[in-house]
Amino acid sequence: MNVIIVDDETMFRERLRKEIKWEHYGFHVVGEAKNGEDALEQCKSRHIDLALVDIYMPFMNGLELSKHLKDMYPNMGIVIITAYSEFEYAKQAIKYGVSDYLLKPYDKEELVLTLLKIKARHDEMTKSQKIAESYKKSMREMHLNDLVIGGEQKDREAILEQLAEYGVHFQEEDWFQVISIELNPVKYNWDQMKERLLWKFAVMNIWDELSEEECRQVSFYGDEDRIVSIMVLEEGQKLDPDLYRRLCELIEKYLKIPITIGVGQPHRGLEQIEKSYQESILALHNRFRLMNEGVVFYDQLAPNDSNVGSYSLFVNEEILIHLRMNEWEAIQDKLVKVQAYIIENKLSLDYIFVIYMGFISMCLTYLEELGGSVEDVFSADFYPYLELKRQSSIGAIHSWITDIFKKVAAYNRVSKPSKSKNIALAAKGYIEAEYSKEDLNVEAIANHFYINAGYLRGVFKKEMGLQISKYLLNVRMQRAKEMLKQNTIKIAEVALMVGYSDPGHFSKVFKKYFGYSPREYESLNRFS
Repeated sequence: MNVIIVDDETMFRERLRKEIKWEHYGFHVVGEAKNGEDALEQCKSRHIDLALVDIYMPFMNGLELSKHLKDMYPNMGIVIITAYSEFEYAKQAIKYGVSDYLLKPYDKEELVLTLLKIKARHDEMTKSQKIAESYKKSMREMHLNDLVIGGEQKDREAILEQLAEYGVHFQEEDWFQVISIELNPVKYNWDQMKERLLWKFAVMNIWDELSEEECRQVSFYGDEDRIVSIMVLEEGQKLDPDLYRRLCELIEKYLKIPITIGVGQPHRGLEQIEKSYQESILALHNRFRLMNEGVVFYDQLAPNDSNVGSYSLFVNEEILIHLRMNEWEAIQDKLVKVQAYIIENKLSLDYIFVIYMGFISMCLTYLEELGGSVEDVFSADFYPYLELKRQSSIGAIHSWITDIFKKVAAYNRVSKPSKSKNIALAAKGYIEAEYSKEDLNVEAIANHFYINAGYLRGVFKKEMGLQISKYLLNVRMQRAKEMLKQNTIKIAEVALMVGYSDPGHFSKVFKKYFGYSPREYESLNRFS
């Protein structure tokens, strides 16, 4: 704690400074003042946690100073040390919020005990403030991720109100553009998660400063270790492309690491943020084909580049969940299905690379979560893009990627399952068994396991890599798609079987998720 001693007697200030072992008790005397006016100016120019104040001083007495300090800095501790024992002075001091009132000549032990009590209160308050700030930051990040990832329909006004509570002020009809920033996970092996977090923090700060004069924006940590920025633009405004290139240059110059920026298109309306975000992610995916460690603009991709067909990105999320849960047979099954999908749909070589490099990114990111490094599992000269290009066939690529997953899964098995992983696994199983219940939501799942809903959200996100509400939606949509594929069950019945009593609402959610309605999907299946 930083301390200032305020007394008009030079000898008293010197005695107080020398007699107490300030550093030993966790204090630092950073200033002295001989009157209230001088003390007030010093408190304005430096951070002070505790003021030791005499009452009778020229220009401004100690009680006036205490009142000013408490008005300006409510959390500052103030101890009056004076020769005046009149009750009126003590009463006035209490009124102004002074922490304690000691008489000269002071008792050294009494003063030390007073200081330690104030420090204990200060430390507790600081700890509480840090917890509150951390919670506020986590909730802000969660709501922003909800906004870009999407999912079930949510009340837009409620979203705006929630974000406003955390200092993010969007209007429903604003123009939004999203960029996603990825620190290159292939060339650099980051063994320490702390180091990676520091780099991400530095990248975000540089981007915040660089973009400050260009537009209003909010940046946060997104899925798969990315940094996401939602920019609010004026109608018709286009940011200079050199702004993003400048960011790449600055990061390369000062941090010595390459980054890739995927740039979505501007769209109007709160609900379009998700679309711009998906465009930025698709742009990032194309960096592998473009061999680009820089800026990839969605609107500059060729038509075939932006055509993802009906390949569901949820397949990747399912594989990641199986990897986290050590479900090796399920991983193998998913990889076989991906291979079959590629062959049946005759995907281009470019898009095949995008899919499999996505798997590589997933494995390396998860390996870091486990505290491992590339050298631990593969080798120091592991260059996956080059190895992928050397594969001679789809079968060879499948065998190669299966072997990579196998090595990461084997490394995962040596780590002991945590309590949080067991909770997440239980919640996952409960969703898969009970998804047909209309009233199944996060609160209902949390009640089933007798835990707090907020705690469950945090645990599931940490262990599974996605939000529990999104996983519930994904399970329902995938099961619905499987039923509709049979062409023997009515849409209304399918809706009921996956937890929707309103077929109309079900159809809207289905179309938002897959890009086509249940009826259109049935028609596609009949045609096939």
